[in-house]
Amino acid sequence: MRVCFVAALLACGLSATAAHAADKDLPIGRSSNQFVEIDADLLLTTAEIRDAIGPNIAGSDLGGNFVVVRMTVRPVSDTPVKIWRDDFTLLSHKDGQRSTPFGPSQIAGSGAIVIKTRQGDTVGTKADRVPIWAGGPIGGGGFGNATVQQPTAEAEVKDDEGSKDSPLLAALRAKILPEKSITEPVTGLLYFQIDGKIKPKDLELFYKAENGDRLALRFPNNQAGR
Repeated sequence: MRVCFVAALLACGLSATAAHAADKDLPIGRSSNQFVEIDADLLLTTAEIRDAIGPNIAGSDLGGNFVVVRMTVRPVSDTPVKIWRDDFTLLSHKDGQRSTPFGPSQIAGSGAIVIKTRQGDTVGTKADRVPIWAGGPIGGGGFGNATVQQPTAEAEVKDDEGSKDSPLLAALRAKILPEKSITEPVTGLLYFQIDGKIKPKDLELFYKAENGDRLALRFPNNQAGR
């Protein structure tokens, strides 16, 4: 009986160690101020993205056009922290691409994305690309790309409210970082549209904290790009 108990403890220990080792394989960035700490696990490969969103869900690799960040926001004082996803920006130092998080409906919704640009924006530049789905969302048809200078481009989603969520859309909604006021740590995914072969060292994540501080974090280059 004692031998079985010891064997069980060893098995649990080995399982926990393996899981911890797997997490350490991901590039992790961290930054903080006196109110909030942010931790970010960078998911670059289609396999990592598929596993995070749902390995058995069609289109869960997001077509190889997205970088996913598993973000943890943690208050470090008694002051509640309000989370707004638009306060996060991912920048590629490789080619200047800049992306704010996409909403689930922008990625896998039943409607089309309409790109709005403000006066003075340049359309057709090489710097940034925002996907416009022509034949349907990921997992439900083809799509094309238009190039729009960021960060002043805005995407408006027009959903078919009467349609039922696809498995991909439901998974994206369930796992996205929630927008709310928190007093305890919260973890969720952020979906950034970044094209091309990217390495962790190419990317920098910015977060505009509620008090106006601009936190920035970089990722160690311990993983190959897509």
